[in-house]
Amino acid sequence: MRKSPTWRLLLLMAGVVLGLIAGPGVTAPAAAAGFSPAAAQRLTLSVNSNGSYVVQGNNYKDNVVDVWIVKVSGRDRVVDHQRVSPGGDDAFTIRGWGLACSETYQAVSYSKKDDWDRSDRERVRCDR
Repeated sequence: MRKSPTWRLLLLMAGVVLGLIAGPGVTAPAAAAGFSPAAAQRLTLSVNSNGSYVVQGNNYKDNVVDVWIVKVSGRDRVVDHQRVSPGGDDAFTIRGWGLACSETYQAVSYSKKDDWDRSDRERVRCDR
């Protein structure tokens, strides 16, 4: 019978090998996914002082794209979610309202073919 440290090392190595084999097939969550600056230029968020916003997406290859509007000042919180279908020009536009003054927001998108993408952060500046 083998000693306890030998079995622990064997189990550790088996776990590492299984993790390496299974790892590439799993998509990372939005917070852990890497974003390249070039890819982030596909998605833009524009906000107005009255709390309305426009999200524009370009060069999307998938038929369905999930888009979230996330409040990133303080605790991250999703304030809107829409599932859109890019048109024949591989682009889409989303319009909405209800963003709070002095808060910072970011648009985040995901599709199977295009993976994760995010816009620059935009702050709502209210003229009161």
